[in-house]
Amino acid sequence: MIAETEHLQRPELVEQDSPCVIAPWEENPYQLVSWWKMQEFSAATFYHIATNLCQFQVAVERERTADDAFEKELFHSGGIARKTLTDIRQECEQIGLTISIKCINDLIRTGEQGTSAGIFKEKVAQLSDLIRWEMEEKLFLYSPPERAKRYDQANAFGTEVAKQFSSTGYDVLEAGNCFAANRPTACVFHLMRVLELGLIAFAKLFPGIPTHKENWQQIIQNIESAIRAMPHASAKAADWKETYERYSQVASGFMFFKDAWRNYTAHKRGQYTPEQADGIYRNVQAFMQRLAEMGLHEQPCQVVKEGLKATA
Repeated sequence: MIAETEHLQRPELVEQDSPCVIAPWEENPYQLVSWWKMQEFSAATFYHIATNLCQFQVAVERERTADDAFEKELFHSGGIARKTLTDIRQECEQIGLTISIKCINDLIRTGEQGTSAGIFKEKVAQLSDLIRWEMEEKLFLYSPPERAKRYDQANAFGTEVAKQFSSTGYDVLEAGNCFAANRPTACVFHLMRVLELGLIAFAKLFPGIPTHKENWQQIIQNIESAIRAMPHASAKAADWKETYERYSQVASGFMFFKDAWRNYTAHKRGQYTPEQADGIYRNVQAFMQRLAEMGLHEQPCQVVKEGLKATA
């Protein structure tokens, strides 16, 4: 008899309204959810759905032959069949099985209206398949720990880079997220966008170098021309040689990034492996940290005039 399933009920779910609990992957879609959080949220839910549904199917099978009418009382308020289906429905709501919920509502209406046990058994079997199919449609991406550690790290390049190049925040974050999601080429794309902000800030050291519509090649060439002119200035700062060397190295670094990765990524020719993206990530991270250590930032900063360092 269906009454045999009564001991499986969870009174706290049947006899009182439960607060609406949103699955972590529904509340924050397109974000990583830890295995522990998924298990913590859904393991008991999956167990109760499977157990209640299995026992309910057995009870229905025993209740009546296919030619007998199903008792409507089982589906009235307080009826054990209604309680069991309500319990399963609440579990399905917690993990977002929306189609299965509609199927359960149809089962309850069918029972209230009266039908043969044979038809009802078919509908219960359909519900079992539907729950399994819906659960198969919920896809989750596993990210290994060594990749996941870069996920959702807004200040992954350090506080100084975040402070002095605040506009890089989005791309630094997305570079790490793409790396964690095994999208290495997308990771490199965002890293090149980070570098572009660094290049524009570097160009501000040299008055008159346009950066609005010029490409990397033009900007870097103009910077290199300004650097080459420094030894020939009529007046020089005491540390002009150190400045000349430091700026030359930075300009060469930007040219290297451009030729090695930026051009290929921007023009759809570059495709990168996770190992390559990891190396590029580390290089860009170190390079941007060096720019921050030099005092570069997005706001107007120090400029070079005739080989002399002066404050703008």
